[in-house]
Amino acid sequence: MSAKQVGRRIAAGLLLGLLAMPAARAAGYISGSFSVVGAFDCGGCIAPGNDFIVSRLTLLAAASPAMASAGTGVFAGLGGSPVTATRAIDLNDPPLQAGQFDVDGFTLTILGVQNIMRRRFVCAGGVCQDSLRVRVWGEVTGNDYRPGGITGIWTGQGSCLGRGGVCTGQPSASWSASFSATRIPEPTGLGLAGLGLLLLGAAARRGWRANATRAASG
Repeated sequence: MSAKQVGRRIAAGLLLGLLAMPAARAAGYISGSFSVVGAFDCGGCIAPGNDFIVSRLTLLAAASPAMASAGTGVFAGLGGSPVTATRAIDLNDPPLQAGQFDVDGFTLTILGVQNIMRRRFVCAGGVCQDSLRVRVWGEVTGNDYRPGGITGIWTGQGSCLGRGGVCTGQPSASWSASFSATRIPEPTGLGLAGLGLLLLGAAARRGWRANATRAASG
């Protein structure tokens, strides 16, 4: 095979992979970030007499009302939009269920958690407080965009009137979170690009062998 033929095959292989990219981008990728502040609900788990509020929880049930702040990227128009938690975030490892949030046409699915930080229940001056912080990751879909990855930090804060290490009044709790979208590599485009590279390598090997055969016979 001549050097010109090898070059043509290399170009064809690379073009095959690159042609897939515009199609992959046609639907648009989810990018940007936004924050949420909301109320907190863990059913009957917080009550007077408890020696914790949020720090020992293994299931984060974020209740309405929760509100998104103005974000960036595709989330730029979310300011003031309500956020609905359709499934609680499970802190087990691995989670027994995926957490889920819906906001203005986007769905955030929380598939895993890491770096859980529990600040123990402390009482001082007649007030008791604790907190819980966890890093989450998963997937975001919606609004005719291609699915993307999502990472975030969820923080819960609890407080109550108390003494002696227990709440003497009804506890209250709130939560906040910040989320950032990350692009998921397009498997079709990557696969075709890889195929192009394989064709490139195969063509180069055949060309080298043909040249070596001609040199030996000459």
